[in-house]
Amino acid sequence: MEISLAVNQLAILHLLNGEVTGTECERMSRLDSEEKEELRNLREEVATLRQTQATLRDNMREEFNNSVDMLETKVRHLYTNLLKNVSENQDLIEGLRQSLRSLETKNVQLEGIVSLISNNNVSDNCSRQCDDNPEAQGNQPTLRENYEILRAVLDEDNFFHHEGETFFMNLEDGMTWLGGREWCQARGGELAHPSGNLRTFLNKVPSVDRRYWFAWIGASYSSESEQWQWVTGLPIQGDLHWLPGRPITPLTRHSCLGVYFFGSEPYFSNRPCTKVYNVMCQS
Repeated sequence: MEISLAVNQLAILHLLNGEVTGTECERMSRLDSEEKEELRNLREEVATLRQTQATLRDNMREEFNNSVDMLETKVRHLYTNLLKNVSENQDLIEGLRQSLRSLETKNVQLEGIVSLISNNNVSDNCSRQCDDNPEAQGNQPTLRENYEILRAVLDEDNFFHHEGETFFMNLEDGMTWLGGREWCQARGGELAHPSGNLRTFLNKVPSVDRRYWFAWIGASYSSESEQWQWVTGLPIQGDLHWLPGRPITPLTRHSCLGVYFFGSEPYFSNRPCTKVYNVMCQS
């Protein structure tokens, strides 16, 4: 561009001096054409750059809008989950309040029953005394009625039955397998060792207010016989409905058996005997 301008300036000087020839005029005309061509090329490049700029702006705008939409979706999802959790927590709190009111009512009932039994001075061999003592026989209907009330209260919370056998669950205290066995024996029972269909037994176990819950029962792995057996010494008959992925090995280290609620589904599972869990007794 600068060269062509210099040539044009020189040609103008020649023209002013009357020294321009036909060849030089032709050269000037040719240089003007080249400048015009270069100008057109520059204009096309500018147009191309503007088009590219517009395309980039459209792409950035679209990407920005997509990001905003994605964030809005996540915010709505989080907000929905938050409302759901709040609602579930409120339901849980209300359920706990109802359970507390129920326990308070039952506590009052139990206190009344204990008071009545204490006032009548009832011993463990009441049935024999009632047969021999006419005065005690007069109190017998009231005592029997109180016994039925007491049994109904306990059955609702902790007792269940399976094929004529009665089972009791301790949902409050944690203890080892051996400690749980001693606890059951101190109350005239034994760790649970159900007979009959084991799957039916699991279905009879009442659901608890915990998603994951484990309780010892009266079964363990015998390394001598290499099989699971009850506390009675008898081998376990029938199919054990194992929790998926169980039993845990080696069995010699995870040799005690329990009932495990995974969600709302009960299974059998094995754990080390020294671990502390709830217990299930059998009367």
